[in-house]
Amino acid sequence: MIRISWLVEGDVLLSEVTTLWTYEEVEVFARELHRHVQEAGSLRYHIVNIHVNDFPLTTNFSRLVSYFKDIPHDAVGEMLLIVPHPTMRVILTSVAYILRWKHSLFNTLDEALAHIEDEMGPGLTHVRR
Repeated sequence: MIRISWLVEGDVLLSEVTTLWTYEEVEVFARELHRHVQEAGSLRYHIVNIHVNDFPLTTNFSRLVSYFKDIPHDAVGEMLLIVPHPTMRVILTSVAYILRWKHSLFNTLDEALAHIEDEMGPGLTHVRR
């Protein structure tokens, strides 16, 4: 399952992946992400927190890229990726690179939030786990 929620309305978006995804779920996620970006105009940060320590063996880069290609790269803000599996890190950073999304890798949500707080100032401590 992939869930999207605002940490800071219109500014910081959190997407959490809690199960190994299917292409159908990724396609729905891409549409939802596009909708959130359109509603906000642009994001400062988008945190993608993946709780799955595995990856789909049939990953197709061009298919993944095709789902997200209509989202303007400058509207996504900085993509903060929290990805436990090394192969999945390569896949997602490659997709982000192809889409020209600015991105950074983190080991935990707390590290990603600390990065945001360095830029925005304190105020996200209420979402720390």
